[in-house]
Amino acid sequence: MKLARWLVLLAGIVTLLAGLAHTLGYKFVAPLLTNSNLPANIVAAMKGVWLIYTAHLILLSVVIVWVSRLPAGRSLLMFLALFPLSDAVFMYHFVGPFIGLYMVLTAAALLLIGAWLLPHNEVATSR
Repeated sequence: MKLARWLVLLAGIVTLLAGLAHTLGYKFVAPLLTNSNLPANIVAAMKGVWLIYTAHLILLSVVIVWVSRLPAGRSLLMFLALFPLSDAVFMYHFVGPFIGLYMVLTAAALLLIGAWLLPHNEVATSR
């Protein structure tokens, strides 16, 4: 397998691992939110957003690997890299540096580099 495909696959794996780590974090965050003085609707919204972002990461990891096998999926992969890249920008702005930021930023970089290295008119093969 070419370097470009390895980088895209690694981006998908890092994104999946970030999603799984985010899933594990829910069991620590949910009780903190429930026991806080925040209004119930805000607590419910934050729990929902937490789980929505988890699903976003897990589904994105699947889509990355799927699109990488499509003929001429290069431009779509580069577009998909905007999702973790924008996530990283917002994380840095609102939360600051932490392991989740680094995981998502790494996935975005791997995906951008891997997609960039793919041939422009590549036809997917099963090799």
